[in-house]
Amino acid sequence: MKLAKFVIATALLSSSACAVQPEHYLAYEAKVKSCVEIEKRKPAISLEQLIGLPREAVAKGVFYYKAKNLVDCSAKEELYSLAQALVFNDSSDIDMAALTYMYLSIALVGKESNFNQVPSNVRNKIEKALQNRNLEVNLVSLYDKLGTMK
Repeated sequence: MKLAKFVIATALLSSSACAVQPEHYLAYEAKVKSCVEIEKRKPAISLEQLIGLPREAVAKGVFYYKAKNLVDCSAKEELYSLAQALVFNDSSDIDMAALTYMYLSIALVGKESNFNQVPSNVRNKIEKALQNRNLEVNLVSLYDKLGTMK
């Protein structure tokens, strides 16, 4: 009998610990997934487009534009979901780290700041190289290959 009570208590605690996302957040997640699929239809970024550009600057640019493309595509759904999260939560309960993880535009601010540290002439070249390209590729491999190029 004690084992049965333990199993029931464990199940109840486990189920309450697993937070179910609200409908507005699920709609936002679905939109982001849809945006990823749209991005994948574009021609993939290749090493040839990045040769001659500083490796660290390329990394900053790629991660910034990858996030920016998804934010631009899902902005309406993200704004609605974020507004819902902020309005229906006690302001003292807002966890900025969690929001940064959950909402792409919040994390984008830091990526944009990092990318803006790159000299403008290099930023312009990176922007041109990444324009209308699929950035949903193995970026680590691309970055490593770029490091071997001189």
